[in-house]
This record gives sequence, structure tokens and C-alpha cells, in this order.
Amino acid sequence: MTAKGIITPKQGDPVFENVQNLIVAGNQEALRAAGKKAESLGYNTLILSSRFEGETRDVARFHACVAREVTASGNPVRAPACILSGGETTVTLTGKGLGGRNQEFAMASVSALGGHRGHRAAFGRDGWYRRPHRCCRCYNGQYDF
Repeated sequence: MTAKGIITPKQGDPVFENVQNLIVAGNQEALRAAGKKAESLGYNTLILSSRFEGETRDVARFHACVAREVTASGNPVRAPACILSGGETTVTLTGKGLGGRNQEFAMASVSALGGHRGHRAAFGRDGWYRRPHRCCRCYNGQYDF
């Protein structure tokens, strides 16, 4: 630990000596399961990608463009639609903000969609941001943390 907070251990750190990791599901499996559930609820689903990278706010703006296109033209999937994606995006902090990718995605989505009707959600557990028990949800242009 440093004066600024917790440091992520690096490869070779003794903390990893008795660690075994087992991946039981990845982004693809999670997206397929979410899509299956959405379809059972009557949504037309589209998995954009399980490998998004880049700044989270840019990915959220892209999703907003797709959502507006769905509403305007029925492409690339007809409404009611559930647009899914996953990946490893990043947040560049400026200032003293707290939060992670999910909060950033949710806030950028609300901003990019403005009054556009629909539901948005960002899920995941990105680490420790002084609020480890919460994730950010967006719905109808409102948010909570």
C-alpha cells in the first residue's frame, strides 16, 4: 500500500504463490446467456462484440449511435432490442473522480442518448473503488450508484 492507495501486485509477487485461477465463463458465455434471457423476455438481441477496447466513454457513445439507429431504422436489429457487448475498456481519470468502467459507461450513455427512450445498463466488477458493493445502473435517462 502506498500513500495514494492500493497497488496492483505484479507478476512474481509472493502474493501469487498459492493462487490458482479457474475461468468458468468468459465474455462470450456471459453475453450468450444474457442474450438468451433477453430473448425469453421478448427482446430481439444483438451481440456487437465481446472484445471492445478503448476509452469507455467512446464505446458508450458508439452504443448510443447503434441504439438511435435501431429506433430510426430497425437496423441492425429491430426494436424491442437488447444490444449486448463486452470487452476490456479503459477510463482515463482527470481530477479526483472515483468509479470505474461501468460508472463511466453509464454516465456517458446517459449523456449521449439524452432524452432517447430506452433502458441502459452496465454490469461488472472492475475492482475496488471505495464502493465495492455497488454497480452502476442506468434507466430511462436516470442513474444510481
